[in-house]
Amino acid sequence: ARVLRAAYFHVVGERLADFGVPFGRRGLLAVGGQDWFYTDGVDYRVERFDRTGVLRGVYAYTAEPPPVTQADLELLLRPSSANQAGASIRERLLRQTPMPKQMPAYSALRVDRAGNVWSRHYFGVVSRNCWHVYQAEPASFAEACLPDRFEVFEVGDDWVLGVGRDSLDVESVSVYRLVKARGGGRDQG
Repeated sequence: ARVLRAAYFHVVGERLADFGVPFGRRGLLAVGGQDWFYTDGVDYRVERFDRTGVLRGVYAYTAEPPPVTQADLELLLRPSSANQAGASIRERLLRQTPMPKQMPAYSALRVDRAGNVWSRHYFGVVSRNCWHVYQAEPASFAEACLPDRFEVFEVGDDWVLGVGRDSLDVESVSVYRLVKARGGGRDQG
């Protein structure tokens, strides 16, 4: 097997197979107005660049992403194990793949109409939909938790638009009102 960036290749017969690196980091990019925003997934940090690529700001939350544990891997592999009598090739190869020490910081990045940066926490296979919200002027931080199985498309001043899925995977467009906490520094959906 060879390690190449966020991929981990296994030799299967005469071919190479890449089943991905479980809990592997990836860079995320979002555009808002004339600026673009980037996070490399290493820590809770988002960088703001102008259109020429000059760094204009850094948003950071002072905590570290949780460690990757064996329990996380078991939870990830549970659905494939439940469908088969024995371990699949995918499961066997993923168990041989080196795991990262930490979970990625974020799994999604959005910029709302006011230029606030929304960064969704990465929770692995656990379904949680909480976002770090960084406001540039005046500088502040909040956390917004939205319903699980709800994909954010756009954020306004006091609303969030997206698509939700019910227990049968039926999609519906939904708009949620944002209620800003008074002095507590956390927003709630």
